[in-house]
Amino acid sequence: MFRRLCIATAFLLAGSAALALADDAKSQPAASVDSPKAALRSQDAAARSGNVGADMAFYQAEGDQQQKLARTLAEGDLAVARLEKAVAQRFGKDLAAQAVRAAGTEDVAAVDAAGEKIDDDHATIQFRDQQSAVPMVRVDGKWKVSLSEWTQGASPAQVDHLIESLGKLAAGINHIADLVEHEKFRSGEGARDHVQELHDSLFGANSH
Repeated sequence: MFRRLCIATAFLLAGSAALALADDAKSQPAASVDSPKAALRSQDAAARSGNVGADMAFYQAEGDQQQKLARTLAEGDLAVARLEKAVAQRFGKDLAAQAVRAAGTEDVAAVDAAGEKIDDDHATIQFRDQQSAVPMVRVDGKWKVSLSEWTQGASPAQVDHLIESLGKLAAGINHIADLVEHEKFRSGEGARDHVQELHDSLFGANSH
């Protein structure tokens, strides 16, 4: 969604979920230094490129567990990007947007409309209709999603559960995208509903 910036991450901590990012493109640009929103748009291109490492670069992670979380998030970003592309090609952009929203994601229009607050090297992105803001930090001139702030207050066991759930979400979305690519769905609504069921089975129906 940028043709599509899908900022996707179903975020589940202590029984609550929030949003994040996902994407897809042909190039592999460096992280933008202009603003937090610009960094999210650049992450779109990184995920569209299919490069997990490039997408991971937009997450600020400390320690092994957060590195594992960053990789899982990046894999989810790429999965949603693949899904959006497959559904758009087969059933059109409107249904593609519905499918990625069913996965707990937002598009580039939502980034443009989101609130952005910057305080020195820290910032938050507040999406409409979302209670939780996305925390970001500027490191060496580059804005990144701060996993340290995002997981603050969560126990190691809760973060492990989040990683497990996000991994299942990414695997399931890739499977659905594969079915779409092989024309196994008669309608885009069917693909969208499968994504919704998958997401809700992992994060609950009220986590969007």
